[in-house]
Amino acid sequence: MAKRISQTPLFDETGNWVGLETITQGECLCIVGSVCLEGSREAHKIVRDVICRYNPALVISGGAVGVDSIAEWEAEQELHVPFKKFPPDGVGWKHYRKRNLAMARACTRLVRIVSKRSKTYGSGWTRDRAAEMRKPTEEYVLD
Repeated sequence: MAKRISQTPLFDETGNWVGLETITQGECLCIVGSVCLEGSREAHKIVRDVICRYNPALVISGGAVGVDSIAEWEAEQELHVPFKKFPPDGVGWKHYRKRNLAMARACTRLVRIVSKRSKTYGSGWTRDRAAEMRKPTEEYVLD
């Protein structure tokens, strides 16, 4: 089964996400989480397991180190699933919020993998927005 994915820019001139309009089939799985989990074998296993379980047409994430980079590696290098990075268009919460909201809107399902040691809540905020949009979410908390 062919999977066609848009190559349009991530955001239009008004800041709305436009890059997923030509996905023709399947689920868009957003994987977000803690940066402090970079290199975590357990996080790699969870990411691999959820990608295999949902068999998405596309995996998306924010492009940071940690869970985002694990999702990119597992999707593209290990499982050969198309991946789209959602980098923020600047530094600071204003830009991260815009990016996170775009990911919540674009996905059909969101998985959050978080460390108990994490002191930030960006991935939780993204999960909350996806849940408000009635998208299925799940969360894994690691030591």
